Amino acid sequence: MALGLAAGLAAHLLGARGTSAALLFWNAAALTYAVAISVTLWDDDPDALARRAAELDSDQWIVLLASSIAALAALAAVMADLVAAKGTPQATGAAILAGGTVVVSWIFAQVLFAHHYAHVHWLGGKGLDFPGNDEPDFPEFLYFAMTVGMTAQVSDVTTRTARMRRVVLGHAALSFLFNAVILAAAVNLAAALLG
Repeated sequence: MALGLAAGLAAHLLGARGTSAALLFWNAAALTYAVAISVTLWDDDPDALARRAAELDSDQWIVLLASSIAALAALAAVMADLVAAKGTPQATGAAILAGGTVVVSWIFAQVLFAHHYAHVHWLGGKGLDFPGNDEPDFPEFLYFAMTVGMTAQVSDVTTRTARMRRVVLGHAALSFLFNAVILAAAVNLAAALLG
């Protein structure tokens, strides 16, 4: 968060428009979160993941909802920034920032859901069945989250509980919306680059 604030403040001091500074803040904060969570959980064994899930038991839905709204708001800000920069000397920079924000927001959402899937799995009666792995680690949950994030569906991993299916349903619906916004942003990005 501090890195994001520093990036946003630096961008503002260097003359970036308000939306661009906010997007730089978002990118730095979201990327820092995604990397920190991934590095922290990557090598955890299943017992350590289960302990972390128990420690983070409260307010998971609030964090998930607020973070998802923030990621969608970042994408809305991308579109606003592209519209504001269209036809100006800042159009190319805005287009590059837009592309980076889309990628960072997508990665952030998948890491967030992977973390939540691990939480629900270990506290909710093993809600996912990974082929050939009864004791999944964080990369397994990240694989599952990225599959749902890219396709808005599950693949070779079976959902076993109603609670997990509700989480997957929310993730799939959010992914569909997110991917539709990404498509719209890509069209705007192309329009901004072509002037």
